[in-house]
Amino acid sequence: MNLLRASALAGAVMLVTAGAAVIATAPSGELAPGVDPPMGVVNVSCGTQMNLDLTYGTPDNPEDGFNSWLFDWSFDVYIDGEYLTTLDDEDGDLRGFHGVVAADQLPDVNYTWSVDAHYGEELFPGAFSGEVVCTVEVTPQEPTLTDPCGPDNASWTLPEPGEGYTYETSTDGDLLIVTAIAADGYSFADGATTVTWTGTDSGVACDVVVEPTPEPTDDGGTDVGGVDGGGGSGVAGVGGADPVPGTAGYTG
Repeated sequence: MNLLRASALAGAVMLVTAGAAVIATAPSGELAPGVDPPMGVVNVSCGTQMNLDLTYGTPDNPEDGFNSWLFDWSFDVYIDGEYLTTLDDEDGDLRGFHGVVAADQLPDVNYTWSVDAHYGEELFPGAFSGEVVCTVEVTPQEPTLTDPCGPDNASWTLPEPGEGYTYETSTDGDLLIVTAIAADGYSFADGATTVTWTGTDSGVACDVVVEPTPEPTDDGGTDVGGVDGGGGSGVAGVGGADPVPGTAGYTG
């Protein structure tokens, strides 16, 4: 090994040592001079695989020269904030990466995604992120169950259907069922396409109101025939009336 080559190697060792020494405390810009966040695009849509088409300007490894570097790039993929998988670029001689996450690893409903990029111990969190919209999420209004007293008279009152969904009613034995059904291109929370409410008829008997029977009363009515009664009749001895001419007791 010639002296010039040995000097270059010594410089490389010093560079790596210095870089490793400051990684724990220095901000990203000072960790590895010349290392920039990866560039490119992440292509994904509902029901398809995720394609990472990335490039990066990694500093050359002084020992190996152009198009080589000290560390491999790796990419952590997160779905709805939860870690899914890591894709590693192990080529070691290219300045780009074409990674794939299979469709069967991804949700088939709306979700968010993000990709953290790693170069050695240097991290570029959220280097790429986005959202996949499979359907428009809507929230159906809740129907109201009405159950007056008496048997077999419970019923649902349905709201007006909203954008992206309709209602259907059905029964299953004693169950009274309402189902909200999402239209094509729409969904409910968590990607659901139906929401169901159930109810039953309580069969509670109505209260019977009994009217009280009125007590008989003496209303002071006329009793014809001289029996105790009230009201003048013009007949002597009846109701205390004065005698009239032609009757006994009349004195003129």
